[in-house]
Amino acid sequence: AVFPMSLFSNGIKWLVSKHVPAEKQHYISFKHQAMLFHSGLRGGIGLVLSLELGAYVDEDNGPGTKDSLVYATFVMICVYLLVFGGSTAVTLRALQIPYGAEV
Repeated sequence: AVFPMSLFSNGIKWLVSKHVPAEKQHYISFKHQAMLFHSGLRGGIGLVLSLELGAYVDEDNGPGTKDSLVYATFVMICVYLLVFGGSTAVTLRALQIPYGAEV
């Protein structure tokens, strides 16, 4: 949803910039959109959804199914945190976005 919402935001800024020229400086560039995608939320909603599954899951699919889904979701969140969190600096460098002392 990052790319469509950025397009929407940039469209509004384009309309506003007709009356407030300084708004042209605040477009969300493609590089920043890519970084927003890379650093986005990766599992909070999925974890809540798996925790909210009812007892019917175990009844329909066998005992322990809900627990397996919650554990698998949690493991995926940890993997996402390690992969995406660990590659943030590399991605910023690759996209040539200044960070840290460079800002």
